[in-house]
Amino acid sequence: MKVAEFCVDDILASEVRSPGSDHRYGINIVSYPPPEVVAHIVSIQNQLESREPDQYYYPPLDLHLTVLEVASGLDRPAFEKLLNPVLDSVSWPLSHHSAPCLRSARLRYDERACAWVFSEVTGLADLQAALAAKFATKGIALHPRYRSTSAHVTFLRYIRPLRSGLEEWTETLDAVPKSENQEWKLNEIWLTAGATWYGMHARIQKYGPYRVA
Repeated sequence: MKVAEFCVDDILASEVRSPGSDHRYGINIVSYPPPEVVAHIVSIQNQLESREPDQYYYPPLDLHLTVLEVASGLDRPAFEKLLNPVLDSVSWPLSHHSAPCLRSARLRYDERACAWVFSEVTGLADLQAALAAKFATKGIALHPRYRSTSAHVTFLRYIRPLRSGLEEWTETLDAVPKSENQEWKLNEIWLTAGATWYGMHARIQKYGPYRVA
């Protein structure tokens, strides 16, 4: 991959310096990776952190895959008005949906972040569609920040300029091997709600888990 530069996330940098400074609120449906996937991602973080120690590496508990972004960038009154209707909508049996399965992962990056991306995905689009349809029946329109086209776990964001040169850093990222045999079944999903869309446990409320058969 090629990028012209890596961009500092000023909002996250401010949040790290002054916890609670980010006043955006959001609601998401997420799944948390199993221990073996977390361990693999942490090993990659450790490898990269030895080169770039000043960046933001998601703590293991914050690593997540966003199944569906319900709303992003809300102020607090709009968030509080939306939360209970969303909770009522998501509290429904999911046992008739097969658990999505993710396989074969590799590191992908852009100018803002690094993520562990799964290239073989089955059943996730069906689950996303079912959740979106359920919200629609309750009159809840989705307001995502953007629509993701991949099944991924973001694990690094830039909060300071690179210590490494651009070419050296991209070579380091490109050298991280993919994992052909890694598998993750999304048997459980959670609803997370609160300030920031980084998934910080200290700043969100978690509801669930909701089982997916």
